[in-house]
Amino acid sequence: MDISCRGGFTDLRGICYLWIWHSPERFRAWCANTALRSVAAEPVDVLQLLFWLFKVLQCAVFVGWCFIYGDGSLWPASPALFNLGLGAALMAAGQALNVSVFHRLGKIGVFYGNKLGYRIPWSRKFPKASPVCWRIADDLGFLLSDALSVRRLVFTSSS
Repeated sequence: MDISCRGGFTDLRGICYLWIWHSPERFRAWCANTALRSVAAEPVDVLQLLFWLFKVLQCAVFVGWCFIYGDGSLWPASPALFNLGLGAALMAAGQALNVSVFHRLGKIGVFYGNKLGYRIPWSRKFPKASPVCWRIADDLGFLLSDALSVRRLVFTSSS
């Protein structure tokens, strides 16, 4: 499950986001000609819907991974306290970056509004201004809070 399910999920999400970024006009046309029009009025809204769908899939894969590698439990049998603390800190830092990006850019800025025909001002405020985060705050947030990597850290025994 670790490689195939996680890899397939990441590939699907990545391919979707790459398609939208590199072919925004095709994405706009697809949004206009699908049943999604009744659920989401604008392409940015469709992308937000896809984002939440990918989040649900990510959580499902995470819970499944925890269950499989936790021998039928969602909690590790003998968690190392250091690993639990580090995992929690990494997830918290990653989610804080993600939330700050959403707060700073807003829905239209986060969901490729600049590629979908909206004029988005460039932000030079945190987290985009931080030398550590600069232009990759959202990617760094994902990497820090990548649930499966954190889960692997937590399930690593201290012996």
